[in-house]
Amino acid sequence: MLIEGRSSMRIALYDSEQSILDKYKALLCDRLDEKVFEIDCYTEQQKLVDVLERYDLVFMTECAMSHLTKACGDDEVILVSGSRVETISIEDIIYIEADLKQVHIFLKNGGEIVIRLTFKDVEQQLKKSQKAFVKVHRSYIVAMDMIRRIQNKSVLLKNGVALPISKYRLQEVIDSYLAYQEKQAIIIRDATEEDESDTE
Repeated sequence: MLIEGRSSMRIALYDSEQSILDKYKALLCDRLDEKVFEIDCYTEQQKLVDVLERYDLVFMTECAMSHLTKACGDDEVILVSGSRVETISIEDIIYIEADLKQVHIFLKNGGEIVIRLTFKDVEQQLKKSQKAFVKVHRSYIVAMDMIRRIQNKSVLLKNGVALPISKYRLQEVIDSYLAYQEKQAIIIRDATEEDESDTE
């Protein structure tokens, strides 16, 4: 979609390797009318993020996307949709809801981020994080540490929201949650034992 008031479409290309950018730019220039399109290349993530609003489209290779994701660390997730990039702290996420071609990400501070992405894309990003999430329904992914209880085919979250659990996922959700609680108990026990040994 062309930004209002602009006669040509501006495209940004991102990759960590300049040679790859040159190849893709040449490929695009060969197929596009230069009077209608403007193409800029970026090898530095922050420089692109700072000027994202200038562009109608942003393209990045799978390798660049992987690099961008790794750069944010285990405690953050980067979601890219068109010319929009959202960096979200994993610890801030309560649950995620799928809504047609976009997702709603609900945060601990009461905020909500709506971004045009497939549910599968978000699910794949969350799997790379250290935090435990569980898919309770085809439309909902929940942070394990935000579950208060599971009851009557629904999950009650610590913020008071109740979400349905698919009957096909119910046993899997229960098993995953029990395994998570057991793991947390082991972590707490190990930490307690370390504290006791320090005081001896």
